[in-house]
Amino acid sequence: MPDEPVTRSASQQAGPLLDRPPTAPSGQRLAQRLDAARERAFVGREHEQRVLAEALAGGPDAPRVVHVHGPGGIGKSTLLRRFVARARAAGRPVVELDARSVGPSAAALEDTGARALVDPRCVLVVDSLEHGPWLEAWLRERFLPRLPDDVLVVLAGRTPPDVEWRVDPGWAGAVTALALGPLGPGTSAALLTAAGLDEAGHGAVLGFAGGNPLVLSLAAAVVRGAESQPQEWRPSGDVLAMLLARLVGEVPSPAHRRALEVSAQAYTTTEDLLRATLPDEDAHALFAWLRGLPFVEAVPHGLHPHDAVREALAEDLRWRDPEAFGAVRDRLTQALLRRLRAVDERAAISVVGELLFPFRPDGDPSWQREGEVRSGPLTEADVPAVLRLAATAEGPESAAIAAHWVAREPQAFRVYRWPGSDEPVAFSARLHLDAPRTDDLAVDPVVAAAWEHVATTGGLRPGEHVAVTRFAVHPERYQQPSAVMSLVLWETVADISRSTGLAHCFCVYRDAETWGPVCRYWDLADVGARPVVGADAYALYVHDWRHVPFAPWIELIMSPLPERDAVERPRPEPRPVLARADFDAAVRDALRGWRRRDALASTPLLRTRLVPPGATDPQAALRAVLHATLGALRADEAGRRGYDAVSALHLAGAPTQESAARRLGVPFSTFRRHLALGVRRLCDALWELEVHGLQHVTGDAHTPVPASGDRGSRPDRESRPNR
Repeated sequence: MPDEPVTRSASQQAGPLLDRPPTAPSGQRLAQRLDAARERAFVGREHEQRVLAEALAGGPDAPRVVHVHGPGGIGKSTLLRRFVARARAAGRPVVELDARSVGPSAAALEDTGARALVDPRCVLVVDSLEHGPWLEAWLRERFLPRLPDDVLVVLAGRTPPDVEWRVDPGWAGAVTALALGPLGPGTSAALLTAAGLDEAGHGAVLGFAGGNPLVLSLAAAVVRGAESQPQEWRPSGDVLAMLLARLVGEVPSPAHRRALEVSAQAYTTTEDLLRATLPDEDAHALFAWLRGLPFVEAVPHGLHPHDAVREALAEDLRWRDPEAFGAVRDRLTQALLRRLRAVDERAAISVVGELLFPFRPDGDPSWQREGEVRSGPLTEADVPAVLRLAATAEGPESAAIAAHWVAREPQAFRVYRWPGSDEPVAFSARLHLDAPRTDDLAVDPVVAAAWEHVATTGGLRPGEHVAVTRFAVHPERYQQPSAVMSLVLWETVADISRSTGLAHCFCVYRDAETWGPVCRYWDLADVGARPVVGADAYALYVHDWRHVPFAPWIELIMSPLPERDAVERPRPEPRPVLARADFDAAVRDALRGWRRRDALASTPLLRTRLVPPGATDPQAALRAVLHATLGALRADEAGRRGYDAVSALHLAGAPTQESAARRLGVPFSTFRRHLALGVRRLCDALWELEVHGLQHVTGDAHTPVPASGDRGSRPDRESRPNR
């Protein structure tokens, strides 16, 4: 692209567009020294500076909103930092907000931006808009119109302003968009010179960086730090990863390198996340080291590498050590899964977003925070609005079905509202059902089709249930990508991850053509039935959690694909779904062959939930679970007698029941009664683990513990509207 005139610091060029602060005097603070260094290193962006200066000066024709956009590393934040300094030097109070810090609602924005609502001299600066896809619309429709007329707003993000700014007659004349592109060769060379790189080293770096200011700065640091500046530098396809390896240099230890690798794949890195993923290391020291790196930012929720640096670090590890890359990803996933089980329902939604982040396909917009919408349980006052929403989006017949489920399962409903309003704008319903009921089947054809599918696939085992995401209704954007649909998705995933005894999960969509490929990606199979409600047919999709449990499912759906719809992903081998009688028989067979080394090699128990996915030695893992569960029987006197009988006959290897009875010193009839009790209790305890799953302790031994987060344990799941 043609060169723009090069703007240098006040010590390098006179006549600046924006008033420049004087050189910091002797005895200056460190912040002043840092600002002065940034001032000297800044080059270019003449046009953008001129527009921002005119906006800051005000006037009848000055823009009220300036929207700066461009790809990662192009210099948006640097330009904003420079502008903020000029605004403050001009005596204007500045309110700054980074969208990466925004949580699941707009409450934080209201608090942070409160001053801008009352002080007409304020400048409101919002950076990283791409991290809150809902934020731009919320600002435009709900927040900015409340500002005093003289407040100046500067927005920055990777994507251009959405079309609503241009088509709305009110906003069209008040918004100016500034697209930041690559720097021209002359400006790029000036940046390298300002960064301390001799002209002799410019050529190769300029050809590689392509005018990206972040890459130019990183490359200059690498080349400048070399013992001799190379005359030629021929980067390969993985050059950015190599560049970052040079920039980081020799890390203090392998532990520091592993911490860096974790930060590259985690959305935000905290000390406790490092402690969970690197349990044998000093997490506090590693976090402090990461915090001091030049390419790592401290944000309210942890540490956040610059986007280009993050991608380069991850790609570098993937390229040079794929096994280590997968190990980091697996440790991070397991740490977040443990966090997901430990947190309450509200916090679980954000954890789901962090969990899915490392697995997101490139450019996939589905990974986003839940947005501006508020979610809460159904109340009595919400019921009329919920039924109106159902009628508006799906017709009166659907509203009648919704009324049935409101009366039958009110705790299954979630209601969504915009911040600052109590009026419901959307609702969802996730039904947890353990048996078909005649009235349900008569009222709801969709649930009837779900139960018909369950019946054709073997039915439910004792302790199991099905979940049906029966409604996801947002009339404004019915079953289209939106903040509401994203929030429904994260709530659904969080609910599934914490449910116990879940056999089947069903999702319902009216537009099978659009949602069919999406459901296939999420490993949901088309049931084939098309139940009709009113004038519309609905498609039903299902996942069997007994075949592919939650952890392998996460791995499956988040594996990156070059062509999501065209490539058949390798699926985990389905686990058998054993009937209770077959399960008990397999347990008895395992006990009878306990002392033979190969006795468990062919047992169907190896592919049940008693063995964790990915166990390096499935037989040893199964033995550990059986032994630990048997040992737990000793908690009471009757269980202790059962344990003694089972242990004497099977674990200690008595040749006959009679000899086992003699070893224990009890009559044969008493022994047989104790043995039957012990086997029955063992089968019951193992069945609970099979139905509800295990939490496995990391290491060689696996401790069986029923999974936490029973769907009945959450307060708002149990709360019912007072009638």
